[in-house]
Formats: sequence, C-alpha cells, structure tokens
Amino acid sequence: MLSMGDKRKARVTSNNSPAITTNKSIKDTKPTSNMSESEAEKLVRGGVSMEVVTSKGEFDKEILYKESRSLLKTNSLVVGRDTEQISLFTLQGYEDRGLDKKSYPRRVGVLMQYLTREWQKRPKDKDGYLVIDNLQEVANALKTTPQKLKIHLIMAGGWSYPFVKTIKSDTKTGKKDIVIRHEHLFDIQIVCRVDEDVDIQELLVGTTYTNFIKNYPVKEIRVKPCDTIIYNTSGDKKKIGLGNIFATDETATIGLDMSDMAYKLFCLAGSNKPTFKIGWEKLIKQLGVRQEDISKQGKPRIKKQIDKGLKELVDRGAFEYWKYNEDRSLYSWKYTDKYFKHKEGMKKDS
Repeated sequence: MLSMGDKRKARVTSNNSPAITTNKSIKDTKPTSNMSESEAEKLVRGGVSMEVVTSKGEFDKEILYKESRSLLKTNSLVVGRDTEQISLFTLQGYEDRGLDKKSYPRRVGVLMQYLTREWQKRPKDKDGYLVIDNLQEVANALKTTPQKLKIHLIMAGGWSYPFVKTIKSDTKTGKKDIVIRHEHLFDIQIVCRVDEDVDIQELLVGTTYTNFIKNYPVKEIRVKPCDTIIYNTSGDKKKIGLGNIFATDETATIGLDMSDMAYKLFCLAGSNKPTFKIGWEKLIKQLGVRQEDISKQGKPRIKKQIDKGLKELVDRGAFEYWKYNEDRSLYSWKYTDKYFKHKEGMKKDS
C-alpha cells in the first residue's frame, strides 16, 4: 500500500490531486510537445500538473496545491481562541472521552493545511483515505514528535463545524433557504495493534485515552478531509463551502513559524481577495475575539496584537502593506503572491 513515505510522483494528475506547476510567462514560451500555448495555459489554470519547457530550457516552475477557503476561514476564527487550549497536549483537553472543542491550537490548524495538501498530492486507498504509516516523517515535516502528532491528529478529527449553503433565494419576500451541515473537518482513523487481554473501553476514557494514544504503538493512520474540503479542492459544481485558492507548497506549513495572531490573519487574508478592507467589529468577529476578551484585555491591547501580527506578515513578505483608518475604524491590506495565488494575480501574470 502506498503511504506518506512513498516518494513517487505522477507526471500528470487529475483535478483531485492538483499539485500543479505554473509558468508565469506561458505565452512567451514554446512547449516541446505538440500542445499549443493556449491549451497548455488552459490545463495549468484548470489544475493539471505539467511542466511547460521552452526550447532553451528556461521556465519558472512553481508547485501549487488547492487550499480550501472554508478551512482557512475556520482557522482564522478558531485557532488559539481560548488561552487554556494554547498548551497543545494538556490532559484537560479530554473529559469523559470527549474532546474540549472550543478551539484548537495553531499547530492543529497547520496540520489540517498539511493534510489537505498531502491528500491532494499523494496516492489514496480504494476508500479515498491517505494512509500514513511513517509518523516520524510527518512529525519531522511539522517540527514535532510522533507522540505529539498523534494528539494533533485526534484534535483535527475531533473538531466539528457547521457549514452553511444557500439553496434558494426569493427576492420578492427577501427570504432564503439555507442548509446547515455539521461535519468533522477530518476523518481520522488510528489503527493500533494491542494484546488480546487489553480492555479497550477502559483505554478510551479521560486521561487514560490521552496517554494510550501518545504512548502506544500505532500501525497506521488513515486520513480523509470532510466532504466540504474535498468539494472545495476538487472544484465540485455543488458549490458547497467557499471554494479554493491556489497556494505554494510551503504555505501549508509556514504557520509553524508564525505567532498565533499572524497565522489567524494569514488564513483570513487567504480566504479573501488580495486587496481587502474590513471594519474593526467585523475583523475581531472573524478572528474569534469575543467581547469578554476585549473586556478583560481592553481594545488597545487587542489592536496592538492585531497590528503586530500584520507587521509580522509584512516582514515575512506575505503582505505588501497594511493600513488602519482611525476615523473609520477600518483595516485594509494587500497580500503578495508569495504564498497565495489568487486568480486575479494569475490572470495578470498570464
């Protein structure tokens, strides 16, 4: 069975695995195949993985994948919202077999981005699961340990979230019908091999469960994103969720080196257009900052954290600029194409 340790790469992949290569000047190149420039451009924009090579061998190759905008928006809202959840592996995270799901840490958000990318790029089993049988390899990529990675995976699999879709609008009455879907963001299946006399039910309660998962050998872990993320990344016509945005390969893990606030802003920006304006009240709502947080810390302190996060993104090259209009309580920013490749920028490049 193919796993995360398999290094083979297909030369051409379908839209379900769009690890694509782009050429910023496709029209200025001459493919070595019989394919025309317009045909090559259409395939690349559509998510096919291919190398467009000029006769001189000069081309700008960049590996991209499709990032779920629904997942990005969820990360911006939920990551690190409760201070007691900042410690990633506290035993208090589990109460009577139930995961405290008020929030999840930044590293879990990054893990979900990583799994979204790898699920598109890697071979899957007949049921559509990505099979991980080398935890050390994944842990190394995410700068953690296999023991901690297993806890992160459980958190990713334990988080459920409501996704909303409008199915019918009536302009005459001003009403619309919506469908609310509650989904676990990821289906995580942990395969362990235990002794015959082990009481499994006792192992799945409270802190015993946490210790069991962290310390017991795991044979393999099977991973599949929820339907909404799959629809987002595959370009499904059902239009469930918010669609996708192309992202560079390193986008999935760059959050490991960011502060919590910078990461939340990074995800929020990626779920929108490059040039974006947002008022104070709407911004703090989308960042998951609650009124009780403002009451405890005060607006100046919250704003200072946001400004610091925005400055961090500019320093990192993720943002071109950011501004704040005091009179209108309005933030504005523009992100670069270093990480996210919005269709507006891709059209300009072509």
